[in-house]
Parts: sequence; C-alpha cells; structure tokens
Amino acid sequence: MNAASRLRVAVRALRRSPVYAITAVLTLALGIALVTAAFSLIDAVLLQPLPFANADRVVELGQQDAQARTTGVSYPNFLDWAQQDRGGAILDFGYARGRGSTIRVKGEAHPVLGSAVSDEFFRVLRPKLLAGRFFTPDEAHRGVRDVVLSYRLWHDQLGADPRVLGSIVTLGEGDFLVTGILAAGPAYPDWGGDGFFIPIPTVAATDRVLTARDFHADSRAIARLAPGATAERATIELGAIAKRLAAAYPAEDGPWTAVGMATLRDRLIGGAQSRLLILATAMMLVLLIAWVNLTNLALVRGSGRVREMAIRTSLGASRSQIVGDLLIEQLILAGAAAVAGALAATWVVGLMRGFAAGAPGSEGVHIDVRAMLFAAGMAIVSALVIGALPAMRAARIPLTEPLKEGGGTGFSARQQRIRSLLVAGEIALASMLVISAGLLVKSFWALSHVDPGFNTHGLVAIDFSPPGPRYAEPVQAGAFYTAMLAAVHAVPGVERAALTNHMPLNGAALPTSVVIPGRVADSSRDPQVLFRTLSPEYTGTLEIPVVRGRNFDAADLGGGNAVLINQTFARTFFPGVDPLGRSVMLRKSAQGYPDYGEPLPGVIVGVIGDVHHFGVQSPPVPEIYIPYTRNPWAHMVVVARTDGSPAALIPGIRRAMLAVDPAIMVSGGVFGGFAVIDDIRDGDVSGQRFNMLLLGGFAFCALLLSAVGIYGLVAYAVAQRTRELGIRMALGACARDVVQLILGNGGRLIAGGIVAGLAGAVALTRLIASMLFGVSATDLATFGITTVILAAVALVACYVPARRASRIDPVVALRE
Repeated sequence: MNAASRLRVAVRALRRSPVYAITAVLTLALGIALVTAAFSLIDAVLLQPLPFANADRVVELGQQDAQARTTGVSYPNFLDWAQQDRGGAILDFGYARGRGSTIRVKGEAHPVLGSAVSDEFFRVLRPKLLAGRFFTPDEAHRGVRDVVLSYRLWHDQLGADPRVLGSIVTLGEGDFLVTGILAAGPAYPDWGGDGFFIPIPTVAATDRVLTARDFHADSRAIARLAPGATAERATIELGAIAKRLAAAYPAEDGPWTAVGMATLRDRLIGGAQSRLLILATAMMLVLLIAWVNLTNLALVRGSGRVREMAIRTSLGASRSQIVGDLLIEQLILAGAAAVAGALAATWVVGLMRGFAAGAPGSEGVHIDVRAMLFAAGMAIVSALVIGALPAMRAARIPLTEPLKEGGGTGFSARQQRIRSLLVAGEIALASMLVISAGLLVKSFWALSHVDPGFNTHGLVAIDFSPPGPRYAEPVQAGAFYTAMLAAVHAVPGVERAALTNHMPLNGAALPTSVVIPGRVADSSRDPQVLFRTLSPEYTGTLEIPVVRGRNFDAADLGGGNAVLINQTFARTFFPGVDPLGRSVMLRKSAQGYPDYGEPLPGVIVGVIGDVHHFGVQSPPVPEIYIPYTRNPWAHMVVVARTDGSPAALIPGIRRAMLAVDPAIMVSGGVFGGFAVIDDIRDGDVSGQRFNMLLLGGFAFCALLLSAVGIYGLVAYAVAQRTRELGIRMALGACARDVVQLILGNGGRLIAGGIVAGLAGAVALTRLIASMLFGVSATDLATFGITTVILAAVALVACYVPARRASRIDPVVALRE
C-alpha cells in the first residue's frame, strides 16, 4: 500500500469517529495556540538580537553604595572614569543626559524628550541608521549644532518626510542640522518620549547639572568591553577608580564606593525575562494536560478497534503497518490542530503581550514564519506523544483472542492503571496552575486595597512647563506658576487646586542629600530623600493629613525657611525625637536655572502623612517638601480636585491655562498632558490584574481539561464494570453504595494527583514569587482553598458517571 492509499485509509478511519476527531483537533489546537503565542513573544524579546552591533559587549554602568543601591553616574564622575581607565577593560565609554525640549512643526511647538550625548556615545552603542550619519566629536567641539533623530520622532512628529535629512529643525535649544535618522526598533536610552540626540558640548555652557558631581538623575552611562575583557574585570577596575573618587570627593562621592554593571540586554529587557519564563511554563503545563487527555482518548478509541486491528493482522497487515497507520491518523489530527492553533495564536499573542510590556521587540510581535514552523514542529511532537501508547498497544495485539466472540475489546488491569496514572498526572499539573492563579488573585486583592496615602477620587493632574525664555529666571517662573494655579482654581467645578513638581504614583522623582546639624550622616545606611516642591494647597487638595505641626501658609511663599517632611523621613532621621523646629540643609535642585546647587536652609514646621510615590507596590520613602516659590522647577504639575467627573473638566482647565499664556504646552510631559489620577491608580495595579487574569485563564483551561479527563476515565470504567455493578445491585447494593464505590475509587485517584500537584506547586510558585505582593509563595490559606476547589471540581466530574451508574437496571446489566 502506497503513501496516498494509507493516507486515504487514515482519513476514512477518522471520518468514522467524528466526535473523537473534532475533540482531538480542538483540544490540541488550544494547546498549540498557547505555546505558539508564547514562543512568538520569547522569540521576539529574548532570542532576536538587539539592533546594536555586538550588543553583548555593551554594559550599562551605575554608581553603587555599600548597600548595593545603584544610581546613575554623574557627568564629572563619568569623565574621570573614562580618563582613568584608558587601556583597561573598557574599550569606549558613552554618556547620555536626558532632557526635555520642544520641536517646532508647522509653526507649533511640541514637547519631546531626548538626550545630550558624549563624543563616544554612538561609537559605544552602534545603533543602526535608517539614513544619514552620526555627528562627529570634531563637529561638536567646533560648535556645529547637529542632531540625530529617532525613528519615532521622525515618523510621528515629522511625518516620515525623507526631506528632513540634511534640513534644519528647531528644538528648544535652537536650530539644528539633521545629520541622521535611526532605524526603527528598540531605543536606548528610552526616556519614554520621542527621542533626539544632540552633542553635550551644545548644552554644556547652560546646563549646570553637567558640573555637579553629586547629581545622578536623568543620566545613562554605557561602556563597550575591550576584546577579551570580562564584565567582572571591568567592575573591579572601575570599582578601584570609584574608591579613589570617594576619597577625593567625600561630600559628593563618599557613599559611592563601587560600580554596578548590567548588560544592555538585561537593562532593556528588565523583568520581562522571568515573566516570559513563567508564561512558557504555564503554556507547557496546559499543553501537557491536553496531551494526557488526548492520549487517554486515543487509548479508549483504540480499545474499540482491537478487533479491527486483529482482523487486519490476520489478513496480512504487518504490525509496523498498523502502528504506522495509527500515527498517520494522529499526524492528520495534529496537522489540522496546528493550522487552527496558528490562526488562534494571532489573537492569543495580543493577550499575552502584557507579560513582556516595555521589553524591546514586544510591541510589534506577531505570528511569523518562525512561529508557523514552531507550530508545525509542536504538531509533529504532539502526534508522536499522543500516538505512542496506542501504537505500542496495537503492536502487542494477540492474533486470536480479539477474534473470539466478545473477547479482547477492553483494557487489561495494567492498561487501566496506566490511564489512571495519566489522569492523576493531569490533576497534578492542573493543581500547579490553579494554586499559582490563586496566589495571584490574593496578591491582586492585597495590592488593590493598599492605601496610597491620599484620596485619588476626583483628581486630575496637568503636567506643563513655562514656554520659552520669558520665564528663565526663578522669580519669573514662580510668578507664572502662581498665576496658573489661580486660573485653574477659578474653573467652575474645581473645588481645590495645588502645585507640585512631582505627583505621587507616577514615579518621577529627584533624590537629594540632606544635612542635619548635630546628626552624623551614615552613607552606608541612610536612604535617599526625595526633593519635592509644593503649594500650601497641596495637602488639602490631595487630602493628605498633617499629623504634626502645621502646613505651609501664604507667608511661607514670600520668604522664610519652612519645610515639611513625611512620616518616613521623621522615623528615619529623628527616631524617638520631635522633629519640629529642627534645622536641615538642602541644595537647590531645579535643573536649568542658574541657582542650581546653592544652599537651601530649612526648618521643619510640620510632618505630613506618607504617600506611595513610586506606586502602591513600593513602600513610602523619606520625602522633604519646600514651598514652590523657594526653588521654582523647570516644569510643574497642577492638580485639581473636582466636584464631578475629572475628565469632563479637562477642556475647561485647558482653556484657563492657555488664557494665562497661549504659548504654554499642555499636551506633553510626564502625563502626556492631562491625567485622571484614578486612572493612574488603576494603571498602577493593571500589571497585577493582567497577570492574574491571564494565568487564571490558563488555570481554568487546565481545570476544565482535567475535569473532562476524569469524567472520561470514570465513565469508561463504569461502562467496563456494568455487569459487575448489576450483580452488586442484584445482590442488594443500593444506589448510594454504587455511588460511594465509584467516588471512592475516583477519590483515591484525585488525592494522589493533588498530593503530587502540591509538591509541584511549591516549585512553580517560586517562579512567580517576584510577581506577588503581600502574600507568600507558599501561603497555606491559598494552597488549602485552591486545593478544595480543585478536589470539588474533580469529584463532581466523578459524580456524574457515578450517579448514572447508580440507575443501572440489574436485569439489563446481567443480559449484557
């Protein structure tokens, strides 16, 4: 029999069992769709190379203290590292200083975020260009104003106009010649904006931060390892330089005695790698459960074909031909499942994309040729796995016994044990997923009930900057912010309004050092302090309690040294001591103003409640607050509490702000313009919600497949024991006795699977430990509740055929 004939035979056999064929295709398609989508994400994020030449030789650097806390590298320190490590493990150093700016398009200014970069930055990073060239160090030092645009900026803001290359664009810093446009793909550094690159010498004269050895924010330092050099060697060499700088500049570099180092891939991918590992594990567990179900289904179907196989053998068919035909049937089913699964994967991959949110390559992931080939490979593997046991059984069919009337059509005790073990394994796999999903549910519940420290309901925030050089001086900026606050407060529907440089929950912050007279600083233990500027209305608008002392008042805006601290600051720096009236010394930290770094003395007049600045998953940190007029910021946030829908008042607030100065930009910044704080609060827990729903969906699929597997096994066992059960009932057994007998057998099977699943869950939940909040990875309550739910579902799956068996007519059963 040739291949075409054998294929026709296999198709006819499947057409005689349509229910089996459809069930097998749909079950396997579900598993293939899930693993193919997971492969597409893993391939795009972890397997594809970064768009930088020899990216595995590029590392990101940071200054590190004795507590292994890592911060950015100040520009003076970067220059010292580059100078003192010549000929060492580092081939080249690169530096990027983040900066907000504007770009004028058709006469309108649009906010953008970009970088001022050092001479060697592009030589270190080696990104791909779509067109043009990089600017050279010689041009930068001769004062030539060149700019390289990111693909996103060129495409989104400039309409992908090819004429932009070689033309002049107007940024906030002035006119620049576009020398190059980067290719599409992951950007570094990604400040969350559009992206442009200008030489540091262009802004060095006006950006005082570049001279501050103790300023670490908004910076990225990278290095390319020399040929043959290792990251460990580079860490040791730069660590020695860091210690020398700490000794030479104890006030600025005293705490930073070591160097932190991470590969560029690790820095860009972040936590996506562990999340994708969890995703792949969950997908494989679902696929394994599908395999077990289909193997059992194939064994049941094969038991009804024993007589057919024996007849074919007696007519001259070899055992290898029979086994081959069975495998061809499975290959046909797997092929159909692969097509359906690949099509479904295009939808599933969109749902899973959140597991790799922010990682390079995750946004444009799709089902491509590689994914299709993977689906085909999984189909072949699935066919072999599912068909293995039925084929082995067919190979051992005796030639005479099945041909006897009534003989050889069922399972032997050994074969029934194999099926039972498969179902127990299925229950174990489902237990692992259900318990993991239960932990994420409890984690999400705990996270969603964290008090952020202020009332988010009814708040809307507007991030904006003074438009142009008219507000270049701090006094002018302060007056502008005051006028803006008054205009927003006058909008109908606004109950209260306030100013701050950084809103809670959004993560934007500036760490600062604080000197407290009479207290010896401990650089190895003291945490960094967040520097915040406020208007007196801030605490009332956000409904943050003043727990001790007083709030700012109007007099503090005009002068004086009043500062506020939060409760964490008080506990950290004044344990057991009343902080009110104590003096502190800060430094002005508003970037872009000529008074940056000047001393800023303060006296603590009040302690306010803690807020979660970096999100509700992060505990409150020490914060110190000053009146916004004492150190006006280059950008501010006005936050308003409304008496209705915050979103409905956005147009009115926008008009009021533009009335103060029509040139103001209220369409960019940290919030992209306007933000409803309830939405930010919701977004803060959206990642946990996504993890919970996605893994919960997989757990539901696993639970459903397991229930179907248990039902099929028990139903088949009942059918095999119909005569035995009829005899029991004829001898006096009641319906309850039959139900108890079957549930007892099924219960032992379920118990064994759950015990094995608990052991596996302990290992699996360690993988998701980093995704949990407020709950242990071995939380006994969650383990107990989810186990009860799983056992209940499994027992229901046993009870249905058991109940049917209890209604057997003994007379009919004895006739069979």
